[in-house]
Amino acid sequence: MKETVTHVERFGPRCGWANRILRIDLSNRTVQAEPIEEYVPDFLGGRGIAVRIAWNEYPEPVDPFAPENPLMIFAGALTGTRSPYSGRTAICSFSPQACPHNWFTRANIGAQWGDALKKAGYDGLVITGASDEPVQILIRDDEVRIAPAEHLWGLDAYDAREAIRSHAHKRIKTLTIGPAGERLSRIATIQAATSSAAGQGGFGAVMGSKKLKAISVLGTG
Repeated sequence: MKETVTHVERFGPRCGWANRILRIDLSNRTVQAEPIEEYVPDFLGGRGIAVRIAWNEYPEPVDPFAPENPLMIFAGALTGTRSPYSGRTAICSFSPQACPHNWFTRANIGAQWGDALKKAGYDGLVITGASDEPVQILIRDDEVRIAPAEHLWGLDAYDAREAIRSHAHKRIKTLTIGPAGERLSRIATIQAATSSAAGQGGFGAVMGSKKLKAISVLGTG
């Protein structure tokens, strides 16, 4: 599989928001950016924006393992600032944990991944589609890579994170899944760090269904 490299445009900042949502389709490997101003200030917080997107674009629930199921990751309005208790990031999708009902729900993570996303110039990601082969997403400011991840597939989340860090940059922040997510366990987590995980919703299995091993961000802003 060839690596896909895309450089996306920026929009003018809007108050505390970076004013940029990154949409990635893993089926056709397309990457594009759109402004966030359609959603703010009416819908505050990362969770509010993700729910509004789901409401607009998914009038009927979708199967959690279907390629069209969106994996949405949004940082809060104050994430990336020095405001106390502002470092949370919402992960939202239709949940495999809610089987047999395809409920849209959310989890959240701490650590520094959301901070890195804001410093790269994004408020959130919307990831759809599914790859035929294991892939990883690497974001560095305006550059977005969809790269092979066969060498990471099968590793636990910690080892995969360390492998990416040693190869890319020591300051890179990564969301990873382990073998449970790869095998579509409905309770699989997404790991942000050794002490932070999206433990609710089974969203590790959503990443696994998309053959998405990791999402890494390095922001210099």
